[in-house]
Amino acid sequence: GMQVEDASPLEGARGSYYSGVAMHVDGKVASFRHDELRAEDGAQAQAAVQLKHLRPLPPPPPEGFLSSVKRGARLELRYLDGWWDVVLRKRLGGGKLRVEAVGYGAVHDVEPAQLRPAWKWTKGTWRW
Repeated sequence: GMQVEDASPLEGARGSYYSGVAMHVDGKVASFRHDELRAEDGAQAQAAVQLKHLRPLPPPPPEGFLSSVKRGARLELRYLDGWWDVVLRKRLGGGKLRVEAVGYGAVHDVEPAQLRPAWKWTKGTWRW
């Protein structure tokens, strides 16, 4: 299988990405095994996922990328075993940053290690 991320289309999880393995592709659907999410029996969760919701794993964040990020910038926050779209709202004392998951109105004060660029996979290239 290939390591990928699944952009969840589910209500309550829109704007989130979960890593896993695309196991088998049949037409426009792949069987996907989650790295982190678990089924009720404790086994790794599996699902049939449309290929349009999958993307390769993004690269690691560039060294020091947060130093150039401005208020209002789109980022991704490591939260609930996935990566969620957020917007930088404020730099706080102690190196923490305040971000907001705009579609949910949820505000989080987080450590820099919990953030990465809001990577977009376009025409075979990563951009942020």
